[in-house]
Amino acid sequence: MSRSSAKQLWLDNHERLYAATLKEIERVGFDGVRIDRVCQETQLSRPTFYAHFQNKDSVISELLCRLTDEVARGLEAAARGARDLGSVIDALIRLCQETNARTPERIRGELAAYLSRHQDIDQFSASVRAVLSWAIVEAVRRQEIAPVSDPQALARRIAIVINGFFATHPTRPDKAALEVRELLGLVLKGLRRG
Repeated sequence: MSRSSAKQLWLDNHERLYAATLKEIERVGFDGVRIDRVCQETQLSRPTFYAHFQNKDSVISELLCRLTDEVARGLEAAARGARDLGSVIDALIRLCQETNARTPERIRGELAAYLSRHQDIDQFSASVRAVLSWAIVEAVRRQEIAPVSDPQALARRIAIVINGFFATHPTRPDKAALEVRELLGLVLKGLRRG
């Protein structure tokens, strides 16, 4: 087997295991997932599963990374054409809302539970924070908001607030979006120059 076909086989197996595990999580919930069942569904061995994923949490972690990367790419595109920081933040909320709305409800609940178990949201939102930091620096440069001593820290806090609302309302992304828009509207009001 050539190196490229071996790599393609590895990628194909990874995607099969990933998709089957998510399907099983959606069917029976995270705690009900059995790796043997996933292996049976994919016709792959247990050692193959563990060559790709450390455990079930690793699948949820990968899903979270994929969703966050998708949001970050959308945010980067929106930020390039944004007229102000409020537009960037609104785009981020909209992207989170859309991503949550198209993710199956049970999976959203499992993602929220994963975040509360691991409390490591920072590792997942680094790409989003980078875009937000840039937007904050630009807003200061345009004198849209008062100078900010640490744009990265502010971006981190904004990302955590947004994630917190969506984690608090995993089955109601519209409610989460409405509530976080209200709160961040007040934050932006406070940041604006007098």
